[in-house]
Amino acid sequence: MPYLIITAFALGLIIKQFYHHHSRLRIIINTYIMYIGLPLIILIALMGSSQIDFGKITLISILFNICSTITFFVISSRMNIRNKKKASLFLCTAFGNIAYLGIPYSLLFFGNIGASISAIFAIVTAFFHFTLGVVLSSSFHDKKKMHLKEMINPIMIGMIVALIISQTGISIPNMIYDIAHFGTYLLLFVIGLTTTLRLPTKDYIAGITGKIIISPIIMILLLFLTGNVNNGYYSFIFLAMMPPAFSNIVLSINYGFDKEYTSKLISMTTILMIIVFTAASFLI
Repeated sequence: MPYLIITAFALGLIIKQFYHHHSRLRIIINTYIMYIGLPLIILIALMGSSQIDFGKITLISILFNICSTITFFVISSRMNIRNKKKASLFLCTAFGNIAYLGIPYSLLFFGNIGASISAIFAIVTAFFHFTLGVVLSSSFHDKKKMHLKEMINPIMIGMIVALIISQTGISIPNMIYDIAHFGTYLLLFVIGLTTTLRLPTKDYIAGITGKIIISPIIMILLLFLTGNVNNGYYSFIFLAMMPPAFSNIVLSINYGFDKEYTSKLISMTTILMIIVFTAASFLI
C-alpha cells in the first residue's frame, strides 16, 4: 500500500505539470470521492465492528472532538492573521482526514479493529465538522450565512447509511472492497494535482504544529483521564495526527475562507504524513 500511495500522489504532481485542464479532472474525481467513495470506505471498515466496544469508542470520539474543537478555536482566534485565514486554520487543525487516510493506514498498522475504530471516529468527526465546525469557522468570517446543506449534507447521509448497512449483516462482494480502497489512491492523486512544492512559511507552521503535536497531545490526555491508555486504543492517538480533511477545501470555497491556505496546508501535512507513515510501515 505505501508504494501505491506514493505513486498516486506523484502521478498527480506529474499530470498537473503537463495537463493544462487538470482542474476539470479534479472536479470529477472530487465528486466521486465525496459522495460515493467516502460512504464505501466507511462501509467496509465497519464490517468488522462487532469485535469492538462501539459505545466506548463513540464516547472517546465525541469527547476528543469537543476538546479539539474548543482548543483550536481558541488558538485560531488568538492568531495575528486575517479572519479568512483564521477560519481555514481552525478547520484544518480541528478536523482531520479520518476516513480516507485514517482507515487504510489504521488497517495497515492496527488491523481490522483499527479500521473499525477509524470508521466510527470518522462519522463522529464528520458530525462535528459540518455542524459546530461550520458555525465556529463562520464566526471568523461572516460575509456568507451558513447553509443547511453544509450541516445536513449528502456526505453525512452517505456515512450514516453505510453505518446502518454495516450492522445488518449483509455480505459485501469483494469488488466493493477493491472499489472502496481505490478511493484512497484517487484522493492522493487529487492532492498531487493541487500541490505546489515549496518550503512552508511561518503561516503554515501553526497548522502543521496543530496537527502533528497539539492534536495527539489532546488525545493522549483524554485517554489518560478516561483510563483508556492501553494497546487497543493507541490507534486513537494515530488518528488524531491525520492531515486536514479534504472537505475543508469545499467549505473554504463555499464560505469565502482562505482556500489557497487550506489547500496548501492539506498538501503539506499530507506529504509529511506520507513520508513518516511510509517509513514506519517498513518497521512493522
